Amino acid sequence: DYGEGSEYGKALREEARRKKYGRQFQTYQHDNQPWVLSITDPSTKERRFRSIREGGAGEHADYWVFLKSGEEFHAYKVDEWYQFMPFSTHRTLDIDQAEERFRERNRVMNQFALKAQIQQ
Repeated sequence: DYGEGSEYGKALREEARRKKYGRQFQTYQHDNQPWVLSITDPSTKERRFRSIREGGAGEHADYWVFLKSGEEFHAYKVDEWYQFMPFSTHRTLDIDQAEERFRERNRVMNQFALKAQIQQ
């Protein structure tokens, strides 16, 4: 911020600009990124899940996980709570494919229902 080639007070002006327009400066935090869970079953395909971190797991109560190891129990406090949602399995359409599908939205696919409509 100081020295040859720098603008005096640039950092302060940038911070004031962010505050004025309501933009918050956020740094990348590895622990705040979603988890990706993959489950591979030999008889079926791979299933993938994405986590959503839910805050407030220990606001009004304490949650513990107990694991038995031999003759001992190990207790671990649960600090964070995650909800896992499946990844979407549908294909993303480009604009031409989306328009084609939109045109076919009222098309009757059941041929028996189509014959019944024609005969009436």
